[in-house]
Amino acid sequence: MFDIIHSAWKTLGTALLSLAASVGQAETLEIDGRPIEVRIEGKGAPIIFVHGALSDLRVWNSVIEALAAAEPNHRLVTYTQRHFGPGNGPLGFPEDFTRETHVSDLIRLAETVGDGRPVTLVTWSYGG
Repeated sequence: MFDIIHSAWKTLGTALLSLAASVGQAETLEIDGRPIEVRIEGKGAPIIFVHGALSDLRVWNSVIEALAAAEPNHRLVTYTQRHFGPGNGPLGFPEDFTRETHVSDLIRLAETVGDGRPVTLVTWSYGG
């Protein structure tokens, strides 16, 4: 597990540069009646990568691409937290822009992609 986390940290700097990249590999899952943009690579033990403030799932593109080949026995998942990223989100801070909302969304995502297995989290900034 340490090798996975170490590899993630090594490529985080490069991942930050990928914010402008497209999210062509992303798909939409419905979590509690709300569409959540996610990217899922591989199969196996799930690892969820949570972005920080002022970013979205694209920040992890380089990390996911590097780890997908190196860690074929893991399901690598990243997503855009509610009210983050490009789109038609409300201006300002909506009433449900809370830590509790983001934690609830993460739990539901973990339940959805985890298939009953424990989930490893890799986070930074607000995502942590």
